[in-house]
Amino acid sequence: MWDDSTVTKSSGDAARGAEDALVERSGESPLIGVISNINATRNRQRMGKLRARLATLPGVIHYELAQVEEISQALALFAACGVRMIAINAGDGTVQATISLLHRDKPFRERIPPIAVLAGGKTNLIARDLGTHGRPERVLARLAALARHPDGLKAALVRRSTIAVSGHEGDGSLGGMFFGLAGVASGIRWARRRIHPLGLPDGIENALAILMLATSTLVPGHSPLVPQPARILIDGERWIEGRFTVILATTVARLLFGLRLMPHAGEGIQFCAVEPGGMRLLKGLWALIRGRLHRARFPGIHVDRARRIEIQTSGLFVIDGEYYPIARQGRLKLEATPPLAFVSLRREKGRGSRR
Repeated sequence: MWDDSTVTKSSGDAARGAEDALVERSGESPLIGVISNINATRNRQRMGKLRARLATLPGVIHYELAQVEEISQALALFAACGVRMIAINAGDGTVQATISLLHRDKPFRERIPPIAVLAGGKTNLIARDLGTHGRPERVLARLAALARHPDGLKAALVRRSTIAVSGHEGDGSLGGMFFGLAGVASGIRWARRRIHPLGLPDGIENALAILMLATSTLVPGHSPLVPQPARILIDGERWIEGRFTVILATTVARLLFGLRLMPHAGEGIQFCAVEPGGMRLLKGLWALIRGRLHRARFPGIHVDRARRIEIQTSGLFVIDGEYYPIARQGRLKLEATPPLAFVSLRREKGRGSRR
């Protein structure tokens, strides 16, 4: 039997040989494998409290890392031990890197355990969508209780596709749940430089950034949301071509503040592209706040759902908070992956792929 203690492993030499030692100790699978990025924004303040709580939770492997390059070692360890759940205690960038490695390296082959996302970073968009954005040590205690009851865990699962992105500079594809181009990429960068250093509560920072960025488009030439030319092919059938202030694609059900691009996450990728124009962008934002953007028929605002999206453009894009350059050929491909199981702590009707 797996004993009643939590095993914590740090990255580097301290983790070498840990796999054999852990496998020898266990007669059955541990409950949860936890990845903590100790450099994530929120974790820098709360790691002590998380470690104290973990000391009281049996059957947990806690892998602390300082760089995303170490995630593959953590996943290999979890796979060898047969964990029942993977919990990622970090920001959206670490979540993106973990999803990419699960698809690329296949440490669990085709049977990836359910994934829980804890709010260890700054924005924590994915954790907020899944209702796991509370204090990581408290959320982890709830997850440990769920993991001990297969029926309860099964009832808490939702199926979500991720976005596989290829056509960037570098090897392999990237996997994530929120993709941004044009003003989305430049706007996030501007907010990190101008708004986040103010040290305000996260909700106030996000609201202030959205308001300032949206209203800035009313003054031509003074907005950080720089339009970008692009040709976009939706599911190999429909072209959208022109200049766009906003290009985003996502598989989360909720954006910041619980806003929904569409009524439910559904299958495939939710997509939105907005052509330049300050009033057009404000109208689109108001429709988004009211939950009607998917039904609006504003000229220059394109909302769709797709399995595959090709974008011909150049420059940088952002996926789950991390920036990447587009390859020289200037052709990005976004594809919906087979859905993964995520743990959701939201209490609402309609769990499953339609959430």
